[in-house]
Amino acid sequence: MAKNSTTLQDAMTAEREQVTRELEELAARRKELDEEETALQRRLTAAQNYFATLEGKFDAPTAARPQRAPSGPRAPRGSVQDALLAVIKEHSPNGGLDRAHILELQRVKGDKKGEQRISNALANLKKAGKIGQNDGKYLAA
Repeated sequence: MAKNSTTLQDAMTAEREQVTRELEELAARRKELDEEETALQRRLTAAQNYFATLEGKFDAPTAARPQRAPSGPRAPRGSVQDALLAVIKEHSPNGGLDRAHILELQRVKGDKKGEQRISNALANLKKAGKIGQNDGKYLAA
């Protein structure tokens, strides 16, 4: 009986190895076919675009813009407005602050993006009624 079980185990092992090899070959062929299909799809799209261009009906597809690497950690939503509101509240008893003074206090004077960020936050705070403006100076509401 030991001889039969060894022979059976050998047969099972051989069959398992054979099926595994066939699956690996099939996976390799599938990968090749997928690559071939992708290449054919590209050729078809290129041909369609070419003929559409000749007919004057081609609208260039909008290519996905490459993603930029983040320049730094992103500030939490509303943090610029919160910081501005705190600065304006601090200076409201003294008659308020004009935009130029706020830019200096926030250390963004000369930085176009920073200045735009502050201007947007001021406009949003004013629209929300959290600050007011008197003689060009921003005051806490």
